[in-house]
Amino acid sequence: MGVHALDAVWWLLGMPTPVTVTGVSGAKFGPRGEGYGGEWRGRKAPKRVYSQYEADDYAGGFIRFENGTGLQIESFWASHQRPEFQMEFFGTEAGAQLSPLTLYRTDHNNEQDVSVELPRGGKESWDNIAAHFIDCIRLGKTCEAPLRQGLTVQQMMEALLKSAETGKEVRIR
Repeated sequence: MGVHALDAVWWLLGMPTPVTVTGVSGAKFGPRGEGYGGEWRGRKAPKRVYSQYEADDYAGGFIRFENGTGLQIESFWASHQRPEFQMEFFGTEAGAQLSPLTLYRTDHNNEQDVSVELPRGGKESWDNIAAHFIDCIRLGKTCEAPLRQGLTVQQMMEALLKSAETGKEVRIR
């Protein structure tokens, strides 16, 4: 499951409290030696590689939050679809997608699709994360991603996998 995608989307939603989770997961490609990139691109990986396979190659689910928000998430490392990372948001006043960054809304009964060009330059996101981490250690700054947030993301991930295993909805306390 894409833990980084879940963490990012949950943060963008304002980190609402998760209540229930329904998940699916499985391995349909890796155990057959399919879906491997890198040095195996375009040909099947040797059996000595894929016989050691122990991870799901897809997972997805639905998380319901205390404030009524719902989050559908899917993560694949092998599948028959375009290799892309996408986030989409659907709200009562507008919607958006990450790539290409586009806002969708209705203004006076006219549908609008607004493409957004963000300025380039400055620090890259990983540079900002590293700089913040160093400031927390050296300057005693309060961490913007405290352990409690990571714990909640981990609880959602584990609930998705438990639901996939049992075939039942899982409640998060």
